[in-house]
Amino acid sequence: PEAEAEATPTRAAPEPPPSTEPPPPPPPPPPGENVWAVVVGIDDYPGDRYDLRAARNDGVVLVEGLRRSGVPDHQIRTVWDQEATVGGVLDAVDWVVANADAQDTVVFLYAGHVRDLGGGTEVLVTAERGYIADWYLADRFARLDVRDAWFVIAGCYGGGFDELLAPGRVLTAAAPAGQLAFEDDYYGLSFLGEYLLRRAFANGEAGAPTVQAVTAWAMANLAVDHPDRQLWHVDIAGHTIALDGTGRDEPAPEVPGPAAPAANCVLGILCSTRD
Repeated sequence: PEAEAEATPTRAAPEPPPSTEPPPPPPPPPPGENVWAVVVGIDDYPGDRYDLRAARNDGVVLVEGLRRSGVPDHQIRTVWDQEATVGGVLDAVDWVVANADAQDTVVFLYAGHVRDLGGGTEVLVTAERGYIADWYLADRFARLDVRDAWFVIAGCYGGGFDELLAPGRVLTAAAPAGQLAFEDDYYGLSFLGEYLLRRAFANGEAGAPTVQAVTAWAMANLAVDHPDRQLWHVDIAGHTIALDGTGRDEPAPEVPGPAAPAANCVLGILCSTRD
């Protein structure tokens, strides 16, 4: 019988050397998933005398813009009308402080009556006509540990809530401290709601969905259309605040300085104040 051929031994391929390259970074979250918001809008106050007509509309428009930017519903807390008691508003503040983390962006909007108590103290007027003082609201937000935050006060004297400011934060208000703010029957919104929240942000007319872009667009267009309804804006974020959570590392652009609005309505336009 023929002898069986011996099998030729094979040599295993050498293992590749371990890579010295760092692992790739994790993919970024989907747009909007690192944005959290508390939106308060109060039209209905006790009795009829102090009711507003468009504060809740301001909040609804902001929520629409946030949803279009990809912010999930479970990261938007709305507090409307009779829900917006002192306890209801502060519970929403505590909710966002507890849930937003160090890489997140927080948006807080209050649309409703504001009162000036004098001595540098302004207060949010809640649905039961309770008060939340500016210093107390700032103290409640003091534990907020996030990348950045945008505070919007769509009411009279809103610029007086500067106690909320800290590095990484922006305050935009419908009027400076000591001045009135107005809503408009034609728009069905406040001037801040129409130009900043609806046109610039929700409708995308500012281009980029960033705090700096929408504020610059709104202030530039208000200067032309309603120069006596100019916003009050203070930005110490130091970077762009993206309302869709993307494009966050760009330097913050220049925003026009605020101009104090007049205390009277434009002739021919029906307005009501939010003091």
